[in-house]
Amino acid sequence: YILLRRQLISVSRRSSGKYEDTGLRSSSPAVSQGDLWGAIRKEAQLLDLLVLAAMPAVLTLVYMFPPSAKLALVLEYSKPTVLTAFTSHFVHFTPTHLFVNVVGYVLVVTLGYLLALTGGRRRQFFTVFVTFVLVFPFGLSGLNLLWEWPGVGFGFSGVVMAFVGYLPLALLSVLGNQFGLPVDQRQSNWLFLIVVTIA
Repeated sequence: YILLRRQLISVSRRSSGKYEDTGLRSSSPAVSQGDLWGAIRKEAQLLDLLVLAAMPAVLTLVYMFPPSAKLALVLEYSKPTVLTAFTSHFVHFTPTHLFVNVVGYVLVVTLGYLLALTGGRRRQFFTVFVTFVLVFPFGLSGLNLLWEWPGVGFGFSGVVMAFVGYLPLALLSVLGNQFGLPVDQRQSNWLFLIVVTIA
């Protein structure tokens, strides 16, 4: 009888502990604000900030070139070259044009970077970053040539809009990684391509 009673007490205690533990988990939020900032602090690196800050510095430096030097870097649609297909996207002739694109870049890229860190996609973000900065200008210039625009093309706005297209993909990674929502990676990739195309 004594042995049986001890076993019943032991089972009751284990059941009670399990019930209490389950109750605590269900009442707590899935992700706290501290968890999100903790993920950002864990993934962020000083080198990342230097890389991201380099782009506004490059745009400002090119803006300070003499007008004749900048004219040599713009894309003439009647006489395109491989060099100007790339360099034209970093050229601005007015302070307003430069300011708008730099501010847009800072806002969009900062948001995309923070979302990527929170979603555990830092490596993906910088793959996208390098692609948009070094490869995308050629594709964008090629599309402009297909339309046979008159005159010349220049400015960083096309690249900024490409980063806008990345934001939904970064947001989906946060929803899947931090909040445990079911996210289909294939659907995320298609959404990314669609938004980039529209942007």
